[in-house]
Amino acid sequence: MMTDAARRRGETQPIRFDADAFSLTIGTDDTRVLYLHNVYRDYCQAGKGERAKVIDVFLAAASQPPRPATFAQCRQSLLPILRRRAMSEVLRLTQLADNDSEHNARAMLPFSEDAVLMLGYDTEHAVEPLAASDLKAWGVSAEECLAAALDNLRDRSVCNFDEALPGVFLSAWNDTYDSSRLLFPDIVHQLNLGADPVMMMPTRSRLIATSANNIAGMLAMVDLAQRFADQEGRQVSALMYRFHKGRAVEYVPAEPVAGQLKLFQSQSLASEYELQKGLLEKFHRRKGIDIFVSSCKVLQRAGESAFTMCTWTEGVSSLLPKTDVVVLVRLDGSGKLLDTTVLAWDELASKTGALKLLDASYPPRYRTTEFPPKAVRDTLVTIAL
Repeated sequence: MMTDAARRRGETQPIRFDADAFSLTIGTDDTRVLYLHNVYRDYCQAGKGERAKVIDVFLAAASQPPRPATFAQCRQSLLPILRRRAMSEVLRLTQLADNDSEHNARAMLPFSEDAVLMLGYDTEHAVEPLAASDLKAWGVSAEECLAAALDNLRDRSVCNFDEALPGVFLSAWNDTYDSSRLLFPDIVHQLNLGADPVMMMPTRSRLIATSANNIAGMLAMVDLAQRFADQEGRQVSALMYRFHKGRAVEYVPAEPVAGQLKLFQSQSLASEYELQKGLLEKFHRRKGIDIFVSSCKVLQRAGESAFTMCTWTEGVSSLLPKTDVVVLVRLDGSGKLLDTTVLAWDELASKTGALKLLDASYPPRYRTTEFPPKAVRDTLVTIAL
C-alpha cells in the first residue's frame, strides 16, 4: 500500500521492502529509508475513512525539499527533540544488516539513562533530525545549535497543561514537541505542584507532571505513561524525572510506585532488545557469524516487582541482554534438558567473569565466554523462580 501510494505521488525510483527492518528503501544508494513502524500503528488506529490520509501525510513528510545549506538559513527552524537512546542503535544496526558502509550518526547530546537530546529541523510535515555531519558542514557545535533551538522552542511554549486526574497534569501543546518542554523547569513549576514536581515523558507528544508527595498521582502517572506508550508508539523514556539545579534528572520513587514503574521500564527495555535482536540476526547471517542472540523476558510473580530474565545454554556462544537474572541451561547430547541454574546477573558477572561487554551500544549486550563449570556453579548463590 505504501509503495503504491508513493508511485501515485510520482515516485519513479526503485522501492525495496525490507521485512526484517519493516522499512522501504527508495532508490539504489540506500540513503532514503522509510521506517514503517509508526505509520503502521497510526494506520491501524485510524478510522477507516482516515487511513488514506495517514499514508498521505507520512509520504508528504518523507518527500520534503532539500534542507537549506547553511546554519544561518536553518537557524530559525531548529528545535530540540528528546528521543529514546536506543533509536540511534537501531539505525546503526539497520544499516549494518545490509552493508558495511559508514553510518551517518545523528547529532546528539546525553540526557538520561534511556534518552538523548537531539536537534531537529522543523518543516510543515515533519521533523528532520540533524546528523553529526550536518553540524560539521555548517562549522558549528551541537551546543551552539542547541542554544538556537531552545530559543525557538521557548517562543512557542506558554504553559499549556490540562488536569487529566486530580493533581496529575498532561501537556496540551499537541505539536510533537510536548516532551521537549521538560527542558524548561519554569513551565512545570507554573503548575504549582509544590517544591518537588515529578514528570514523565513516555512519548514524543506527552509530558505528564504531578507531585512527589502525591502517591496516587504518581501511580496514575505511570499508568498513563504505559497507556500512551502502548497506544502511540514513538516512545521516548520510561524514567521518572525531577528537577535538580535547573535540569531534569532521574527520580527513583519509593514503593508502591517503584514496583509499577519497574514493570513499565522492564517492558520498554524488553521491546528495545527484541527490535534489535532481529537486526543483529540479519547482520550475523550476512557475515556468517554463528552466535545466538538471547531475548529479554519480563516476568512478575504475584505480589512482587517485575524482573527481566535471559537464558544461556551450555556450548552455545551467545549475546545476552543485561537482565536481572540469567538462567544457565544444560542439555544432553540429544537436546534433552539436564538442569537449569538461575542466578542474579551480578552474581554471574562478578564471580565468573563469563560476560564481556560487547560494545558501547544501548541497551547493553554481553558476549558469553566460558560456560561456568560445575565446580564454579556450586559456589554461586542461586535463585528459585
